[in-house]
Amino acid sequence: MRHLESKLQKACVKWLRLQYPYIRTIPANADFKFHGTSEQCAVAGRRMVDMGYCKGTADIQILISNRLFHSLFIEFKILKGKQTKEQLKFEQYCWANDFAYHVVRSFDEFREVVTNYLR
Repeated sequence: MRHLESKLQKACVKWLRLQYPYIRTIPANADFKFHGTSEQCAVAGRRMVDMGYCKGTADIQILISNRLFHSLFIEFKILKGKQTKEQLKFEQYCWANDFAYHVVRSFDEFREVVTNYLR
């Protein structure tokens, strides 16, 4: 399932960069696969947290403000994928602090969300 979400995210970012080359993005969610022993993976995970990674953060942040919000966070989900408890908390945080947040499930939905945000 995560593989399909990654493919969707890559296609959406490619379109965004072609349509709006001046807009910058940050892959906000560290979707890393750690290799090695469980102890090595735990150390790598702690290092990510120490470097600023927060569980539940959306997949991507689009770094442009509009008249209402500071920037736009996107969480990619495929089919009936559901947000985790941490993702739901992060969504609430975004809306409470003037950041837009959307869950998108298709390329067309992404294009619509971004286009509407930039109007």
